[in-house]
Amino acid sequence: FSLSILLSTSLVYSQEKVSEKKLLGLWELKMDIKSTIEEESEDKDFFEKIMLKTVSGFVQNVMEEMEIRFEFKKQGVLYVSAAIDNEKEEKEVLSWKINRKGQLLIEDLKTEKISLKSDGIWTFYKGSLHQIDSDGKIEKNIRLKKM
Repeated sequence: FSLSILLSTSLVYSQEKVSEKKLLGLWELKMDIKSTIEEESEDKDFFEKIMLKTVSGFVQNVMEEMEIRFEFKKQGVLYVSAAIDNEKEEKEVLSWKINRKGQLLIEDLKTEKISLKSDGIWTFYKGSLHQIDSDGKIEKNIRLKKM
């Protein structure tokens, strides 16, 4: 029990505050779908695990063919673009801000073409932007890497 508190605390304290200077520019979304699904399937039965592994392989292949980029601009402007296999790129405009704790907040977007839920808060961790889950833990399998 105390080890898990220590590990959680060390992850929280190893986060870096987000600053506009470090944030501005082009970032690429990186997702490790396979690891995420493996973590979520730990308490599933045998057949559920097989289904999840099958789906994760398919989704991982699609994600490898897709490029999702975030371009952070001054004054809270964010361009999110997505393209699959060099097809025509779709681009949407969102907004962002940095809260009092030095964490990045990205607005959710829902249009006819795209639905993007930012799932809350992002922070710097080991040189990339990572989401923070509702328990305050860093999501290591979903990150933004500066290009």
